[in-house]
Amino acid sequence: ERKVAQRTAEVTEALDYQTAISEVLRVISGSPTDVQPVFEAILQSARNLLGTGTAAVFRYDGRLVYLVATHGWSVEALDDARRLYPGPPNPAMISGRAILTGQLQTIDDARADLQYDSTTARVARWRRLIAAPMLKDGVPVGVVAASWLEPGETPQRQRDLLKTFADQAVIAVENVRLFNETRDAL
Repeated sequence: ERKVAQRTAEVTEALDYQTAISEVLRVISGSPTDVQPVFEAILQSARNLLGTGTAAVFRYDGRLVYLVATHGWSVEALDDARRLYPGPPNPAMISGRAILTGQLQTIDDARADLQYDSTTARVARWRRLIAAPMLKDGVPVGVVAASWLEPGETPQRQRDLLKTFADQAVIAVENVRLFNETRDAL
């Protein structure tokens, strides 16, 4: 009975993940000229499916990182972010680590991570963090990040889901770029 309940929960979770991914793709197809609705759909889905307290999207232009969308951030956390963004990729921030390495990054406890910005950890009150780079042809163009108020390890299924959302964000950014180039050429 316990195995059946566990398997049912796994199937339900997989269906929820697929539904969220489909919803983001629907928003992408309905927003050919604006990435903001896509970012909002990604953040909402990430918060719902990962059970995170906060989520954010950062854009990277090859020089500076910009905070472009947030969900669940406190006023204090947003104020603190203004001292860091826009700015160059900073290894003291999980967004900077994801951009500089081009790989998914996790922090089990931001307060215990000596390289993580202690002011941000204290002000924002997040402990566990994850960030997936948005890669276009292997080059970072942004980051999708999420955080929790409690420390802990991030399960592989959550890592995989955030990576999928980051890939979808790249599709949206590229679609808007191509749409604008085509419009300008015409």
